[in-house]
Amino acid sequence: PAKLTDHCDQVDVDNRQGVHLALQHLIALGHRNVGLLLAGSPTHSERLAAFREQTKEVGISVEPHWIQTDLPAGRPGGAEGFARMKAAGPLPTAVICANDDTALGFIQAAREAGRRCPEDVSVIGFDNESSDGPSALADLTTLDFSREQLAAELVRLIEAQATGNTRRPEKVRLPMTLLQRHSCAAPQPT
Repeated sequence: PAKLTDHCDQVDVDNRQGVHLALQHLIALGHRNVGLLLAGSPTHSERLAAFREQTKEVGISVEPHWIQTDLPAGRPGGAEGFARMKAAGPLPTAVICANDDTALGFIQAAREAGRRCPEDVSVIGFDNESSDGPSALADLTTLDFSREQLAAELVRLIEAQATGNTRRPEKVRLPMTLLQRHSCAAPQPT
């Protein structure tokens, strides 16, 4: 059955590419134990699907408790994700988070539990945005996209709709870039 989104223009980041960039960075550092934190339902999550597909492709096995979904938004979600992972078993050496505030919440919870970032756990966020402002992201490795390109695509699609011509809806995916900062390092020897 057709979904409403099948009849609408869409502009989003390239979630698959973002997950790929994050995993490739972590693998290059030597990580083989990687987790994922997602706010909200996993039902239609491109990031979760990409994570599962790409970890399988590169031969990384993921413990079930290293994937946490249905988390609250922002820092509380990161703290809850850390608590769930820790309660269920050993932590992964690296975690990719749904967004930067979730990543910051995970890092804070890890530090409060005596874990160091990046020495004990590497963390990557998404979007290069925080409700606490840019200074909160000074050390966080994250995935970014061009806000200028986003605005340009939105304007282009609105103008195309305004012409009244019948056309197929477009799905635009904005490329992502990995911003390497200080929240990732090689895993510690066991």
